[in-house]
Amino acid sequence: MSRKSKSSSLARAVSAVFEALEVRQFLSTTPWAPQETAIGLDKARANYPTLLGKGEAIAVIDTGVDYRSPELGGGFGPNYTVEAGYNFINNTGNPYPVSNAHGTGAADEIANNLYTYGGYQYQGVAPGVKIIALAESNTYQVKSALDWVIANRTKYNIVGVNIIDFGGGPWNDYLTELNTLIANNVYLASSAGNTDIINGTPIANGYVSVGSVSPYSLKVSGFSSRGPNVPIMAPGDSMTIPYVDVSTGKQCIVTGSYGTSWSSPQVVATAALLKQINPNFTDAQITQIIKQSGTPTYDSQSNRT
Repeated sequence: MSRKSKSSSLARAVSAVFEALEVRQFLSTTPWAPQETAIGLDKARANYPTLLGKGEAIAVIDTGVDYRSPELGGGFGPNYTVEAGYNFINNTGNPYPVSNAHGTGAADEIANNLYTYGGYQYQGVAPGVKIIALAESNTYQVKSALDWVIANRTKYNIVGVNIIDFGGGPWNDYLTELNTLIANNVYLASSAGNTDIINGTPIANGYVSVGSVSPYSLKVSGFSSRGPNVPIMAPGDSMTIPYVDVSTGKQCIVTGSYGTSWSSPQVVATAALLKQINPNFTDAQITQIIKQSGTPTYDSQSNRT
């Protein structure tokens, strides 16, 4: 997608209300949040309690991850959810966000621990997976992050990658890396963008561009790219996301956040669950399973279901 669409994606994803943390505890009577029931997470947890993605890892190529977050285990290293990573912005081994916490929200959608907030309970799609946090701020650094994933794929059993390119491409700069990962059965996904345009952008065979739906109406979000190159949608509208104010280090909850940036991590995490069931599932098979088991949604703007 274009540089413009990526800038829009970031701006919209963090356009929300910040609220202070409250005490969180699990209450069995607390209902699941709409953003969780929209994807059937409540049923998945009830019917398949051990299907959590344990033994697998997902790389989050984004702005970095606040590994101190209690929803992500509160630390960094093998004993924590955020197992490893690198910061390509300042060339250090510390993947904590430099100036923007966007990657924290993406990681939470993948693997956050169960918590309650505002009378609802929330959890990542694959809370058993490890997060590999790779901080970047431009296309060149995305390429470096993908090379890192290729070099460390087997060490950490990286089964999926969620990619945000804040430089806006061109994707050809790292098409070789994408194809290498796809050839090694690593599931790749990125946000389709908040561009109000039809079609999105095809990137590589096996690379999935994900759009947003409202978790309340299940209709395609007005801001989301859509069309034949955006085969899967997931909630990304009016979302509640654990976050951090990087300037102060204060952790918080973002409510009312919207952007396809929150949609694609859910799809990558779902791929990890399917790979736990059968590690030999191909990326194409996983995408087909997700599409077949999803809720068909008609979109009047693109005239597609």
